[in-house]
Amino acid sequence: MNASSTSWQTATTLAFTPSSAGDYLVIASATRASNTNLGAMRCRLNDVTGAITYGDRAWYCKDDWDNQAFAVMEKLSLAAATRTLQLQVRSESGTLCYVQGARILALRLDAFDNAWFASNQATQNTTSASNQDLLTLSATPLALPHAIIAVGTYNTASTTVSGYLNVAKDGGTVEEWNREAPNAAGWQCAGLAQRQTLAAVATTWKWRARAETAGTTVNVGNLAVAVLQLEATPAATRRRTMALAA
Repeated sequence: MNASSTSWQTATTLAFTPSSAGDYLVIASATRASNTNLGAMRCRLNDVTGAITYGDRAWYCKDDWDNQAFAVMEKLSLAAATRTLQLQVRSESGTLCYVQGARILALRLDAFDNAWFASNQATQNTTSASNQDLLTLSATPLALPHAIIAVGTYNTASTTVSGYLNVAKDGGTVEEWNREAPNAAGWQCAGLAQRQTLAAVATTWKWRARAETAGTTVNVGNLAVAVLQLEATPAATRRRTMALAA
């Protein structure tokens, strides 16, 4: 779809009714673009029923048709009643913008034998040139395959200095993104999804950020990490005893 309106337009809607109250992992994603160099637009996940939105941050394209991702993730506690979620888009100043591949996914967390989640949707920042911890998720998983999903946004308050955002596991960087922003007010999304067989030990995942040059502000927001056990928990070993007398 395309829009030049500065009012919110709905790209896709998910409406469903949980059979019972429970926690859901909700992920919204899309590809966005503008047909104007430095054109700005916004995307958001609108929890219409809950009257709250996620991910509403200005994004500036590097050039016309600079296709970039939008994503946001949060855990919602839903009642056994109809819930309506929408992925929405609007132009920042009336320039024509586009969105494609708009999707909303809701996963019931108690359908997984184990699931861990952490998020901080608020804006945080650092001016350090070394990695700073901004969100931490700690868990002790079983030695089974898991899905690790991380979503975040970042902004560098400079058009000449890059900002870095990365996901770390037990202190080692798993994936890292950096960008020299075309506009100091613009935000960029980043994230990963991977399948990994974890060890049955205490494990820590973190979102971290740093500036290319100390003193430059790097803002982050909409940070979230989910770790989902993909296989069923093995049944406990049955103990059998026998006594024999002759």
